[in-house]
Amino acid sequence: MSFKRYPEIKAIKEAMKKVGTQFSGQFSRERGILINGANKDTTADFLSKIYYQWSDLQRVHDAVHRNSSQRTYYAVPLTANRGRNIIREIENLSENVSSDSLVKFSGLTRIESDTDSELYQMKVEYEKSRESYIEFLGTEKRFIDVFLRKDQLGDWSLIANGYGSADNKVVRDNILRKLPEEVEKKYLQLDQLNSVQSVSFFNELTQNGLSSLDFNYKDTIGISVKAQQDNSQENVIDDSELMRGIKKAVLQGDNLVQNQFVQDLSRDGYVFTSMTNVYVGEYNGVSMSIAIKAEFKGSPKLFEVSILNCVREGEVPILDDEDKVGEVSSTTIFELTQRQEREINKVFWDMAKNKYFEVKEASYNHANTFQTD
Repeated sequence: MSFKRYPEIKAIKEAMKKVGTQFSGQFSRERGILINGANKDTTADFLSKIYYQWSDLQRVHDAVHRNSSQRTYYAVPLTANRGRNIIREIENLSENVSSDSLVKFSGLTRIESDTDSELYQMKVEYEKSRESYIEFLGTEKRFIDVFLRKDQLGDWSLIANGYGSADNKVVRDNILRKLPEEVEKKYLQLDQLNSVQSVSFFNELTQNGLSSLDFNYKDTIGISVKAQQDNSQENVIDDSELMRGIKKAVLQGDNLVQNQFVQDLSRDGYVFTSMTNVYVGEYNGVSMSIAIKAEFKGSPKLFEVSILNCVREGEVPILDDEDKVGEVSSTTIFELTQRQEREINKVFWDMAKNKYFEVKEASYNHANTFQTD
């Protein structure tokens, strides 16, 4: 890519926040800069103020696009009413896309599935533009795998298997919201849960997220909460004592609702928005650890799942979405195929869906759930 002009400092800073800690660490060391104990924002701020050659900017540009490769699994249950046919309605949308539309998608193609009654796939394509001040990153052509699934119970879901919430929003705006109102969309939405319900929801994910694949909970490595009445402020809980407390509670089979710190958060009106857990088990004959991030994200906050990594059991999972990176040899990383990744995400999401609607219907409240001595 050719650059028209040298980017602003804030543009470089924004780009350096997106490349990941491994790239920024290597990039700084190559220039004789050693940064220890700094978080992602501080590192990006420092690196934005050094001089970049055009070849450096090209490397940063390429690293940003490579780092947008973590797939998310976003699904919405659908129910057809008044004789509507879900397959036909989605095919109508694809057939009526104008030639000058910025978002294009193919028709549905039925594919084989070992676990579903029916499974269809379509491709969505669009160009993601950058904000004007980071124009040196250019536009990015994005492709999203979208699946229409009918499970063994006859329930339909539309699944977006893209690369983050921006892709999910494209599917939501251009497919889900354009379906007729007779096709009911059942979003897994955070604002439909109170603080106790959110704890109960994440408690079930933590203990039994991959139990149907015979994977067991091993550790909690990330938590985020937000005030229930504040849509803008979200806090990452970086509290090793809390992490240890949650791990101990889960391994002992205790419910997180009884954890004192969790109780205090709930009484103060905070809800859990995300949790990253590590599960261990055997998959395709390989003993491994899988780090899965389950979160409510976007506006409104809707549920999605992403596999951060898989490593052979006995190694430390790599974390590159925040500021913690585990040291692990690249030979120990287990590369899942896209189909294997979808299978694991589907198992996790199915359990999450069932638990979400279970706790949503339950009459939880602070008075009768959190008992005081």
